[in-house]
Amino acid sequence: MATQLLVDQVAILETMTPLDFMEFRDYSRGMLSTASGFQSLQFRLIENKLGVREEDRVSYARGCTEAVGSQGSSQLLDSSIAEPSLCDLVQRWLERTPGLETNEFNFWGKYSRVVQALLRAMERQAQAEPEPMKRRACLEAFKRKQVTLTLHTQPNCHQLLCLTVLLRYHPQ
Repeated sequence: MATQLLVDQVAILETMTPLDFMEFRDYSRGMLSTASGFQSLQFRLIENKLGVREEDRVSYARGCTEAVGSQGSSQLLDSSIAEPSLCDLVQRWLERTPGLETNEFNFWGKYSRVVQALLRAMERQAQAEPEPMKRRACLEAFKRKQVTLTLHTQPNCHQLLCLTVLLRYHPQ
């Protein structure tokens, strides 16, 4: 929504002649203050959110920590610098995204290791049950789950199980 608002503003500015723009600036000075470009609070907040570092700023703006704006604008500016930028957030997300390793990603190997760890934890939990009847029931439930999950770790079996479910719920 914010991006669309920014794009819409550019579309409006494109319709203005240079004289129209100068007239708008003269009119808006009393209402919007004299800031423009890198001086405006909004522009600096957007830059900070996008991840523009101080060393990457235009040399004229470098070291300009004050932005023209309302009371409390320096607090807004400081907090926007301290918060993670969009660039930081995207990088963190990409680091968690499977399949982006530099070596070839082995989905089935990774999936199988996770399933095996889950099964070991389930078996330990069933074995730890103090009551013998309940322990036997938990171990039987574990064995059923083990068969199902082990089948899902084999690519061919997984595809066959998916096809079976598809045919069961969407018959021809």
